[in-house]
Amino acid sequence: MIPMAFAPFKFMNLLNVKNGNAYLFQCMARSDKFQEFQDEVHRLAKTLVIEELPERKQSRIEYTNAPYKLKCSLPETWIVVKETRGASDLPQAGGKFNIATFKSGSIIKPDMVVLCKLSQVSNSPQELSEACSKLYKDSGDISSINETVSVFKCKIDESNAHVYCSKDYFLEIKPDSESTKVPSVSAEVVSSILKSITPQEVETSKVRYYNNHFRFSFQISQNSRLLEHKFGGTALSYCPVYVDETSEQPVPTFTVDINKEPDPCTNLKALEERIMGELDPSTPAKEKSIININGKEYLTFIVSHVEQDPYGIREEIKSKIVITLRGEETVLLKWTVVANEWIRYERYMHPLIDSFELYE
Repeated sequence: MIPMAFAPFKFMNLLNVKNGNAYLFQCMARSDKFQEFQDEVHRLAKTLVIEELPERKQSRIEYTNAPYKLKCSLPETWIVVKETRGASDLPQAGGKFNIATFKSGSIIKPDMVVLCKLSQVSNSPQELSEACSKLYKDSGDISSINETVSVFKCKIDESNAHVYCSKDYFLEIKPDSESTKVPSVSAEVVSSILKSITPQEVETSKVRYYNNHFRFSFQISQNSRLLEHKFGGTALSYCPVYVDETSEQPVPTFTVDINKEPDPCTNLKALEERIMGELDPSTPAKEKSIININGKEYLTFIVSHVEQDPYGIREEIKSKIVITLRGEETVLLKWTVVANEWIRYERYMHPLIDSFELYE
């Protein structure tokens, strides 16, 4: 139990972990009334049953690096922190090149992962591991994960690290939390990343998210984070800008909702008529139009509403809605931000929406 007080409200978070997934049951009440409900919240929590998540296709992030002409697949929870531009002219000691830096998706035990290569050519993971081990302090014995990946332990910046090697590339992995002593990323995940590296020529580096369950993809920014939703119609929530956890600066959110309608519209015109009829007359749609995104037509418009937080502060919230049909499903993209920050973040919105691709 983690009680949190934000006058005039108090929160109680009941946490549980099952099969690597964290579950949160949250209660919120006025501070002066909270004690009255605490026992009832505990009683309700005891009746909860955590069921297994249904089977679903795994999503992925595809990172394409222009300077080194390669692409690789990452878990959808990972972040592409940065890439080394022009590094081909700046090799480090031992002919080592840092290609890109990633951050694993764990909130509690995050790891920093650096994709690297050596200037010399290796004929096997074992040979590359032997060459790499000379670059690090306190290198341990080399062991094989499988036929295509080897690993050894070492010290990097005084941290306990693991270095995984394929024939051509290697990954440095070290904890990004002072409370964690060893890397937590599994050998299976690391092996899959190394195996996914293939040649790819592009003019500019790109990061693209693929949702294989709901069948869509779009470009994402470096150093940004997205959150998939495993239940309900909301497929994901995404913030395209870096969020400092200590900052109170409002940032935009992008959500994708996909719902199977009990009474689906037959075309976009019928969908438009239904939506316009359901809108609050006091907040009419603005800048309504039909646009084409990657060969598919979408209805788009802007709406605004006023929200009041627990402290009584009122703010205008502005949203751009982009919506279409896919069979019996309604697909809704929503970009939302505080109205007075709209212009500041608009440059992120247009390329994000323009890159959206829906698959049948």
